[in-house]
Amino acid sequence: MTNAGTMSDDFPRESDREIVVDLPYVDLVTEHLSNFDSGARPHPDKHSAVLGLGVISLPGLENAASTLRALREERQARGEHSRFDRGTPPETDLDEILHELRRTFRGKHNGWAPEMGKNRTVKAVHGTPHIGGDTYPLKVENAFELPESSSHPKVQVGLIDTKVYPHPQFAGRLIAAGSALLPASEDKDDVYNHLDIHGTFSVGLILREAPEASVIVEAVLNHDGARATVWDVAMAMTRFADRDVSVLVMPLVCHTDDGEPPLVLKRAIDLLRNKVVVVAAAGNHGRQDPVKGVEQNNRPGFPAACDGVIAVGSVGRNGAPSDFNPRDAEWIDVFELGEQVLSTSVCGTVKYTVPMGCIQPPSNPVVFEGTAQWTGTSFAATTVAGKIAATMIATEQSAFDAVGELTGGRGV
Repeated sequence: MTNAGTMSDDFPRESDREIVVDLPYVDLVTEHLSNFDSGARPHPDKHSAVLGLGVISLPGLENAASTLRALREERQARGEHSRFDRGTPPETDLDEILHELRRTFRGKHNGWAPEMGKNRTVKAVHGTPHIGGDTYPLKVENAFELPESSSHPKVQVGLIDTKVYPHPQFAGRLIAAGSALLPASEDKDDVYNHLDIHGTFSVGLILREAPEASVIVEAVLNHDGARATVWDVAMAMTRFADRDVSVLVMPLVCHTDDGEPPLVLKRAIDLLRNKVVVVAAAGNHGRQDPVKGVEQNNRPGFPAACDGVIAVGSVGRNGAPSDFNPRDAEWIDVFELGEQVLSTSVCGTVKYTVPMGCIQPPSNPVVFEGTAQWTGTSFAATTVAGKIAATMIATEQSAFDAVGELTGGRGV
């Protein structure tokens, strides 16, 4: 049986051996790391003059981290402490590398160090695994009908998501950048993964609110679990800077240990600031986790929690905030319906996959007929993006003015 969708096991785990560095200092950092058998080298394909960042690969990560860990422990045993040492030991090999780099540069330059960080993983914001009921997209018998467009699209909305199914109702209103389309296969042996529905679902919500808009899709989340690296997401964001796009919606999220935004996402948002309204999902991690504990449930979700982004949380049909929103998240700017939402889906056989630690999905497989029900802040965010576009069309306002109207003056 073949898989017609986007899911695969080829997620680029080399990102676990990469650091992102301010571009002018890539060679300087590489030279320093070469002292520790790290095999450090600038990645030939990952450098951006637009963002001013480059990636350094560390094929010898374990060797270098082991050496640096031993040196750190020797300093501690001798009672040598620096004001630039961490209070707690670094948790991972990559943390060990970054700690050493920052400690060394700050100690040598009186507190200064090049900006650097991890090439982190982002995931699509869908129900799994944090919420029950609609954790997975469910087949719906009644067809979801989009309003027809009466004219040529007046506003373009950008979307960074999974690949999109060429739903008949999207005709004339969908622009797939690169290879962003799923195959519309009539082969009964072809099977879509349930996460293949994510991008298609998002497009339907945008066009439901703004039928006279069009959606440009960058399909970045194309690996097992609908994942990507922050570098790949940021590169997609830079491509929207040169397009005639008023709103960019990002139903995806990542977290950081220190609660600070990933460097590459922050740079990409700064690039788009004052050009494009960026809307992002807050995340679905607000429920108590018996393993990770409550401290994990109020973590900021990025890019939503970045300055310059409209962060969207979910409410139920009764108007009450959903309990899967991040806890005590004052950085959330607006709330929108995110529970038991109806939208467009693939037409074909769908097989559910079960991420680690998640509840069991409905029985496999299920034949979807173009409509689904799903839950999550992801779908609240795409609805808000559609409403911004609709307000722009109806009032002839800019996207930034439309945001102020929808959020009660709490704009970007």
